[in-house]
Amino acid sequence: MRRFKAYEATGVDALFIPGMKKREDLDAIAAAVKLAIAIGGVGEKLYDEAWLAGRKVRVYAKGHEPFAAAAQAMYDAIKTVSDGTPPKELKNLASPDLMAKLTRGADYDAFAKDFLDAR
Repeated sequence: MRRFKAYEATGVDALFIPGMKKREDLDAIAAAVKLAIAIGGVGEKLYDEAWLAGRKVRVYAKGHEPFAAAAQAMYDAIKTVSDGTPPKELKNLASPDLMAKLTRGADYDAFAKDFLDAR
């Protein structure tokens, strides 16, 4: 708890706590700090989103499976192109709207305009 409070005193925005297994531990941390909490790699006993939200948990990484799925999709796409399929013929592509959201295209355009106009 001293370490979490020390982090809070330095002005961090949130605490990331990996591998938490017991509800009692999260209860104690949430009671000790005012910060938002992010957790990852938690035990199944903590898979209750309403309960987690009540303990200041704002980010809940449910495991590495989504990352592994993304890695497999990237591998498959690169291999398919490498094997001769034109990129435009790839399947399951994100829509332009989703890509703009994920890459924060509007923010990028605004930053570029601000930077270039400042010159």
